[in-house]
Amino acid sequence: MGEAFLVVVKVVAFVTTLAFAWPQVWRVRRGRPLTGISGASVLITFCAVSLWLSYGLYRGDPLVYGVNIPLMGAFAYMMFRALKAGLVDYRVALGAAAAVVAAVVAGGIGDPAITGAAAVTCGIVGNLPQLRMALRERDLSGLSWETYALAAAGSASWLIYGIAEGDFIIISQQLIALPVTMTIAIRTIASHRRLRAEGLPVEPELGGHIAHRIENIAEEFFEEITEP
Repeated sequence: MGEAFLVVVKVVAFVTTLAFAWPQVWRVRRGRPLTGISGASVLITFCAVSLWLSYGLYRGDPLVYGVNIPLMGAFAYMMFRALKAGLVDYRVALGAAAAVVAAVVAGGIGDPAITGAAAVTCGIVGNLPQLRMALRERDLSGLSWETYALAAAGSASWLIYGIAEGDFIIISQQLIALPVTMTIAIRTIASHRRLRAEGLPVEPELGGHIAHRIENIAEEFFEEITEP
């Protein structure tokens, strides 16, 4: 794998991972209800980010820990809103925090792979409640399709990076995360299209005509791939 290509992959992985959570944060900050958002996914993903940050620090990999530092802020805010809305039980959140601390300590005392394995587990499991909700629920108006489109692009980049570095811990998570995040993004676009057709307001994240145009392109693509 060429050095220049790998540099591009690292940049894409860094940028998409750094950016993917913020459209969802922006949507919630603008006062959108949390309709369609899985509290379990928010909690587990917050745990995953914490564990990936620790794993990156243990490995001395600035790419891994660098992207997860700002993500901690994004998911801390989402956790606060999920707790406030009653999507996450406080006792469950405290139990999850204790488990994360135990995995981080175990990785520091013993093998960092312990922390990495916990990060992979949370990363794989984290999106499954959201996937289940996206497949079953009709109204996903609170969910950001931009977030999951960026997450899918990031997963593809991390998969290539993991292969190049021979890091099975990174590879294993992205093999699951890529199709899951793509499915959630497509289902969210379909939900937004349906709600708009019924005259309900589902404004695009980050506002403005650019985001709206991007969503229109995504909707046209969705129509093409779902036509019989």
